[in-house]
Amino acid sequence: MFVSKDSYMFEMIRTELADAVGADFVSTGDSDKFGHSIDYYWIPEMWHDRGLPTPKPDFVVESGAGAKAGFPDEEYKAAGANIVDADFAKNADFIAAVRKPEKERIADFKRGAFYLSLLDPFNEKELIKTFADAGITAASFEMIPRSTIAQKMDVLSSQSNLAGYVSVIKAANALKKILPMMMTPAGTISPLKFFIVGVGVAGLQAIATAKRLGADVTVVYRRTEKELPARREEVEHAMEEGIEFKFLTNPVKIEGEEGWVKSILCQQMELSEPDESGRARPVPIEGSEYEIDADCVIMSIGTSPNPLIKSTTKGLEVNKRGGIIVNEETGATSKEGVYAGGDAVTGAATVILAMGAGKTAAKAIDEYISSK
Repeated sequence: MFVSKDSYMFEMIRTELADAVGADFVSTGDSDKFGHSIDYYWIPEMWHDRGLPTPKPDFVVESGAGAKAGFPDEEYKAAGANIVDADFAKNADFIAAVRKPEKERIADFKRGAFYLSLLDPFNEKELIKTFADAGITAASFEMIPRSTIAQKMDVLSSQSNLAGYVSVIKAANALKKILPMMMTPAGTISPLKFFIVGVGVAGLQAIATAKRLGADVTVVYRRTEKELPARREEVEHAMEEGIEFKFLTNPVKIEGEEGWVKSILCQQMELSEPDESGRARPVPIEGSEYEIDADCVIMSIGTSPNPLIKSTTKGLEVNKRGGIIVNEETGATSKEGVYAGGDAVTGAATVILAMGAGKTAAKAIDEYISSK
């Protein structure tokens, strides 16, 4: 997808990005801080205040861009977009895409253009350098903070939702039985038993999908209900739908027969005293193992800190679980001028705790910069 620079949509996208990452991307002068020529202002009201006509959107979409997702060119046309071929990107001031471009193609883009897509910047250092060498500003969807104003750009949550849904659909396709309870002339078929580990975004979607397809769903979480990473309302809705939650429970072994899941060996847990991060750690209770019957197991526990943080940042201390070690009062790490908070420090926790850590770090960063 491309949006030409004289469009209002282009400016709104850049404004939203600016608020999301805390940067002032554009000014009201003849050019922004990157040297881009501009002749418009941040919001429509400013146009009206100055007696200027509101610019009309000029939204351009590459032919076939939405075909695989079920959105033909005709629907984009009906929404007011112009359909062009891929070469149009060479002259575009703003380019929005799903996947990162081939490095060779970046040289074709206009110098000073803005490129937005999934970029995987930690692993694609050469790609990021190519953008910089070409004079192109690039923003990665997955690196945009999950602030209120940037909710629509939260691709990670969208991907997690889809991962939870797809995991159940693929499991249903692979299993030899049907999911829901079914009455037949030969008797009643019992619903399949789905066992889901993890209650994050992907886990909740897997829970909802399996239940609505008719499965009997059990969820385990090794901490208490109070510490669930999901919103309280979502958990309450799941419980109202008949989902069974087993807290302070950890799966330790999957029992099978002829390649198919038969049961899960679980162990009861208890919480230890808070560790250096201030969070209590689940500890196994000896002799508390028990089995739960299951036909399918879905693991949804990919919430540990990114290991690349440690391997790409010299001098940054982390604990044995990969969480960044910080000063609890300031969020300061072992590397001067670097602050951290949220799940990268505590592991999977709540949004409220992450927001609190962000405020603590922001105050400390301001004091640090002011002292220089």
